[in-house]
Amino acid sequence: MIQRRRRPAGREESLAGLEMVEPAPRLLRLPYFSDKPISVQEALLQLEEGKKEVFLFRKEGSESWAAVFRRKDGKIALVDPEG
Repeated sequence: MIQRRRRPAGREESLAGLEMVEPAPRLLRLPYFSDKPISVQEALLQLEEGKKEVFLFRKEGSESWAAVFRRKDGKIALVDPEG
């Protein structure tokens, strides 16, 4: 016959009143952007030269913003709201 040990009831009750508090995520501001309009090719060069994972830029000939980023598989992707 197998005997199982029981936990003391006082321990479970003492943990029930505790609230788990997670630390707030830290926000790091990084200068990985270009304020002047540049082409997608120039943005790719900035991404590669700076060994960055993401680079935000204003598109040449437009007032909109776009981003190039390095995916987990190592490929580079473009996020362009205008398509």
